[in-house]
Amino acid sequence: MAVLGVDHVQLAMPAGREPDAIAFYEGLLGIPHVPKPAHLARRGGCWFERGDLKVHLGVEADFRPATKAHPAFIVDDVRRLDAALTAAGHAVTDDEPLDGYDRVYVADPFGNRIELMQPMAEPPAAEPPADEWTALRSQLAPDDPPPPAEAVDVVTVSITGPDVETLATITRELVEARLAACGNLVPAVRSIYRWQGAVQDEAEAAVLLHTRADHMPAIIEHVNATHPYDTVQILATAITHADPAYRKWLLAATVRPTPA
Repeated sequence: MAVLGVDHVQLAMPAGREPDAIAFYEGLLGIPHVPKPAHLARRGGCWFERGDLKVHLGVEADFRPATKAHPAFIVDDVRRLDAALTAAGHAVTDDEPLDGYDRVYVADPFGNRIELMQPMAEPPAAEPPADEWTALRSQLAPDDPPPPAEAVDVVTVSITGPDVETLATITRELVEARLAACGNLVPAVRSIYRWQGAVQDEAEAAVLLHTRADHMPAIIEHVNATHPYDTVQILATAITHADPAYRKWLLAATVRPTPA
């Protein structure tokens, strides 16, 4: 004999407040409202269910909110839900960190305590070594041959921006400074990304710069100083194979940084 699981969570509510329950649990938390069985509907209250998630609110004559005991719901974006609840007038509070979760508390319209928990992603990888080619080689299996010596000094750099003219100005400055041999401008790209807790869908432009790997620190510094974004996409890809004539021209069109 053993307990096999939890069928549903039962919370109490005062009589006559079903519309408030539906607005909160379905409208804000996104748990669909489902009809109660006919023989139970006369008691009042609401049921909310999605798959194995079942939250039942029953009317209690001498109602008192549960301010300590509470259910904890797993959510996919706790900060976006935090913003929606706050905008709807519900006070949201953070609690002490819990390993593996980002979590907040909110009271339902009747004062019942609700915990919202989002599993956190794996921690970011450690910062790569200062020499990016050391970092590249460290990712190879021990038996893998290193990239060709003549190829690992060349990179293609991807940068996005609000419009093609902004990127054209930055590209021209980098080429004139011999920090890039050339830049291929893409006037229109569609970017879908997460920013400040919400998924954005924006029209942007992009440029692909072709340059030496050892120019990357100067390129990053220049782009961050002249680009209108606070956080700029600057991604360098190592070129392990290149047309010999093109590589020779690229190296001739750029200047190695002067050794300190």
